[in-house]
Amino acid sequence: LRTEGAFLVSARRSAGQTAWVRIKSLAGEPCRIQPGFSTAARIISGDSGISLREVGTGIYELDLKQGQEALLAPQGSAPRFLVEPLPAQADRINTFGLPTTHP
Repeated sequence: LRTEGAFLVSARRSAGQTAWVRIKSLAGEPCRIQPGFSTAARIISGDSGISLREVGTGIYELDLKQGQEALLAPQGSAPRFLVEPLPAQADRINTFGLPTTHP
């Protein structure tokens, strides 16, 4: 996912919980993220010197320079680092931006 502020974000959810989030900065700006972890976030991989601080309940800020990336996971977890497609959900498909109940 490419986000506002020039970040590339990948993540994995399993059993309704976020397992990990990978963030790469393309512009070198601070990044605020609310990963939805079940416990506090921690950096498990990334360039040295990246700081992670909680700025609100479950909201974190990372100071990333251009090209830096960090991998976040919940405290005490051993996440599986795999990105897989999710099966399509026919009731949630929105073809060409039209409502699914168009005439």
